[in-house]
Amino acid sequence: MSLISLILTSSTALAADCQPTSALALQRLLDGALDAYEARDKDGYLERMDAAEAALPCLTEPVTAGLAASVHRGMGLQAFLVRDQQAAELSFAAARSLQPAYSFPSTLVPAHHPVLEMYLALDPASGSQVVLVPPSRGQLLLDGHHGGERSSAFPQIVQYLSGQGEVVWTAYVQPDQAPPDYPVGSYDAGLPELLDAQPHEDRQVWLYVEADVGIAKGGLDRIADERVKVDEDGAVVGRSYVDGLSTRQSARGGLALGMRLGRVVDLGVRGDAYVASQQWTTGWTLADGSSDLRTMEPRPSWVLQVEPRMRLTFNATDLAGFYWLTGAGLTYLPAVDGIEAAPYGFSSRPARTIFGVTVGAGAMWHLSEKTSLFVEIPWTLYLLGHQVQASEDSSVYPGPSSISSTTNWIYSGTLGLQRRF
Repeated sequence: MSLISLILTSSTALAADCQPTSALALQRLLDGALDAYEARDKDGYLERMDAAEAALPCLTEPVTAGLAASVHRGMGLQAFLVRDQQAAELSFAAARSLQPAYSFPSTLVPAHHPVLEMYLALDPASGSQVVLVPPSRGQLLLDGHHGGERSSAFPQIVQYLSGQGEVVWTAYVQPDQAPPDYPVGSYDAGLPELLDAQPHEDRQVWLYVEADVGIAKGGLDRIADERVKVDEDGAVVGRSYVDGLSTRQSARGGLALGMRLGRVVDLGVRGDAYVASQQWTTGWTLADGSSDLRTMEPRPSWVLQVEPRMRLTFNATDLAGFYWLTGAGLTYLPAVDGIEAAPYGFSSRPARTIFGVTVGAGAMWHLSEKTSLFVEIPWTLYLLGHQVQASEDSSVYPGPSSISSTTNWIYSGTLGLQRRF
C-alpha cells in the first residue's frame, strides 16, 4: 500500500471489505511496528505498518488525539525507511501538532539520527486552515478533535460519525486531498430519522432522560390550623393553632424527560420526591398576648412535585455550558393525621396540592457523545394552594376550625446525569 495514497472508505465498503477494528487493536499494531523498528527489522516494520494502514479505515471507534499522533509518527518512520523525506517531515509535523512535547526514546531513535532532523524540520504551526463544509447531519472528527477546519500543510485522520456516535468512515487525508463524501446542505427529514442522524450538539431536535439527587431547604409543608375562642358577646378571646416548621432540610431525588430544540432551548417535565422529618408546633394564644406552645416529636414526611420546565443553554465550549431555567408545577402534600400535644389538638389536615413557579441556573459538562453531568440550583416559590374548612370540634375549645395553606419557598442544590437518545 502506497504511503501517499488516500485511504477512503464508506459504510458499505467497511461492511464488505473490512474486519472491524477497535482503537486498541490499531494501537497494538502500531506498537508491534515500533518493536520491529527498534529491533532494526525493516521488513517487519513495513509489514506491520501496512497492516495498520489497512486497519485504519475499518475503525469502529473514534480515534483520540494520542492515537492519531501515534499513527502520524508511524507514517513518518515508514516514509523515512522508503526514503520519502517530504512525506516523513509532513507526518512528523502532524504528530508534533498533537503532542508537541513528545520525543523518541533513544533506544528507538539514537541521538543525531537523521530521523530527528526530519522530525523537527517543519513548524507544526505553519500552513493555513481549510474550512470544511459542516455536515447536515452527524459530525466530523479531525485527528480526534471536533471541528470544522483542517490543516492545509499536514495530513490528518478524518472521521465521519453518525448522530449516534458511530463511525461511518475513516480516512488518512493528505493536505492536497479532499476527505470522502459526507452529507451536506439542507436536511429535510422526519423526527425519527433526524434523531438517528444528528449528534447531540448539532441536532435540531433530540430527546433526553435525566436523574438527579440533591439537598433542599425551605418551607415544603407549612400550614396553619386555627381555632378561634369567643366569649358570649362574640369577641375573640384566644386562638389555637398548629404550624409546620417553615424552614427545614430534605433529601431530594428526581427524574426528567425532555426534548432539546436546537442548541439553546430545551423543554422537559420533572418529577421530584422530597423526604425529611417534620416537626410541628401547636398552642393556644390568648387575647392578652400570653401563650402556651407545645412542640411534637419529629415524624417522617414526604412531598411529590411535577414541574414542566424550560432551559436556555449557553455553550461556553464543546465540553461544557451553563443555562437558566424556569418552570411552573404542582406539588402534592399527603394528609397529616394525629398531631396532638395535650391539652391542644389538631384536626387532621387532608392531602393538598399547591402551585409554584421555579427559576434557577445550572452548568453542564459533556462526558461523552450521549452523557452529560450537570449541577443546578433551582428556587421555587409556592403561590397558590387551597383552604379547607374543617367541621366544628368542641372537644378542646368551642368554635370552628379552619386549615389554610400559606405561601412558601424552597431552594435546592442538585447533581445529576443526562442521557441522550
